[in-house]
Amino acid sequence: VSGYRSTNANAALAAAVPISNFYGLDADFEDIDLNVYSLRLEHDLAPGYTVSNLSRYSRTTQDRVLTAPLNAPTTNGDPSTWTVARSRQGSYRDNDLLTNQTNLRGVFRTGVVKHEFSSGVEFIYEAQYTPTYAVTVTTPAQAQTPANVYNPNPSDPAVTVTPNGAFSDGDTTTAAVYFFDTAKFGARDQFQLNAGVRIERYRTETDLLVYSTATTFPNLAVGTPVTARPVNKDTLLSYKVGGVYKPLDNGSIYAAYGTSQRPPGGDNFTLSANTVANINGPTLEPSEADSVEIGSKWDLLDGRFAANAALFRTVSRNDLARQVDDSIVQYGKRRVQGVELGLVGNLTANWQLSAGYTHQDTEVAEGVIATDGTSTQSGAPINFSPKDSVTVWSSYKLPVALGAYLNGPLTLGGGVRYLSSQSRTVNNNPDSITTGIVTVDDYVVVDAVAGYDFTPKVGLQANVYNLLDERYVASVNNSGQRYSPGIPRSYLLTLNVRY
Repeated sequence: VSGYRSTNANAALAAAVPISNFYGLDADFEDIDLNVYSLRLEHDLAPGYTVSNLSRYSRTTQDRVLTAPLNAPTTNGDPSTWTVARSRQGSYRDNDLLTNQTNLRGVFRTGVVKHEFSSGVEFIYEAQYTPTYAVTVTTPAQAQTPANVYNPNPSDPAVTVTPNGAFSDGDTTTAAVYFFDTAKFGARDQFQLNAGVRIERYRTETDLLVYSTATTFPNLAVGTPVTARPVNKDTLLSYKVGGVYKPLDNGSIYAAYGTSQRPPGGDNFTLSANTVANINGPTLEPSEADSVEIGSKWDLLDGRFAANAALFRTVSRNDLARQVDDSIVQYGKRRVQGVELGLVGNLTANWQLSAGYTHQDTEVAEGVIATDGTSTQSGAPINFSPKDSVTVWSSYKLPVALGAYLNGPLTLGGGVRYLSSQSRTVNNNPDSITTGIVTVDDYVVVDAVAGYDFTPKVGLQANVYNLLDERYVASVNNSGQRYSPGIPRSYLLTLNVRY
C-alpha cells in the first residue's frame, strides 16, 4: 500500500507480511436476517391513464462481533515476536421500513405538445434500533490477546462483547407529493422538455442513552449516563429541469439540472444528544447539493452500437465541517466535476464490446477552519475519490464444432478494470500525516470468460476473476490502520438452463 508511514527503523529490516494472514478470531460471526413483503395494485382508469399503489414492509436484523488489527504493530527485537493489538467490536441493528406510494401516470396533449406525466403521494416510516456493544476490561489479563504479526492465532481466547446499556432508537416519518412531466413537440418529437418537483415533510425523533466524554459533555463527569429525545423536522423542496434535442433520429443532445437535500440523521435515523460536536445534531440544517449534466447520445451501425458522452458537475453546500475545537459548523462546500464516456453494443453479429471511462476532478472548496482562520482542507481533493476509472469488456462468439455432440457456439471474452490512486485523507499537506495508509495505489484487474451452448437452452460458462492475480486494495478504514485486500484470482463455473 503506497504511502504507509512508519518511523520505526526495525520495520525496514522485516519481511513482508503475507497478505493471506487473518487477524480475526474463530469466535467472530455476522448474522443478517432480511424479510421483505410487497403488494402492488394497478388499474387503468382510461386509455392513457393508469393508477398504481405499492405497499412494502421490510425488517432487517444484523448481529455481528468482529475482531480486527488495531494501530501499528509493536516492533521491538526479533521480528518473529512482533505483535499487533486487536480490537473486538460488536453491533446489533434492527431496521424497519414501511412505505406506501400511490402513483398516477398518463398522457395528454395541450395543442401540438404531448405530455407524459407521473405524479403521486408517498408515505414512509423508517426506524432503526441500535444498542451499544462494548468490551468491559478491568485488568490487563482481561484484554484481548494481541496477534503475532507473522503467525496470528485465530484460536486465541476472545473477550466478551456485550451491551453496555447505551442505545439509540430513532425513526423518520415522511409524507411527500411529487409531479414530473415530459413535454414533447416538433417533428418526430424532436424537442423534449422535462421538469419535476417533490415536496416532502419529515420528522426525525430519537430516544437515546449515551455516556458522557470529556469532549461531548465537558461539564459532566466522564461516563455519566445522559438521556435525550432530540427531534428534527422540516419541509424539503427538490426539483429538476432538463431538455433534449434530437437533430437526427439516431442522436440526441441533452442538458439537466437537479437539486437534492439531506437532513441531519438522514443516514441512520439517529439524532445526537450533543448539539455541538456531532454531524447529526438536531439543530443543523439539511445539506444541499446541485447537479448539472450536459451530454449527447448516439446510435451507430444501424442501431447495433450506442455511444454517449457527458460533462457533469455537482456542488454540495451547507456541508458539515469539523473545526479544531471539535465543534461542527455548516460551512463546508465540496465540488465534483468531470467527464464520462461510454460505448456499448455489437460491432458485428458475433462481436460485443462495452467500454466506459470517467474522469473526475474533486475539491473541498471550504473545509475545516483552523484557529488562525486558515483551512488545511480548502482546495484539497476529496478523499476516496479516484480521478480516473476505466472498464473495457469484449466477447466474441465462435460458431465452431467441438465434436459430434458439441456443435454449439463457443464464446470467449475478457475485460480490464482500472482505478487510479486515491487519498485516504482530505489534506493539502499529506506529508504531515506520519502514520497509517495515506494513499491507495492505482490498480489494473483483468477478467476472462468462456462459455459454450450445448443446446439453445443449456449452456456452461466459466469466469476467471483477477486473471493475473493482481494484489490491490479494495477498501481502507477511516484511520488508515487496516485495509481489505482485493479479491485474488478466483473461478466461477455456471450452468445456465433456459426454459
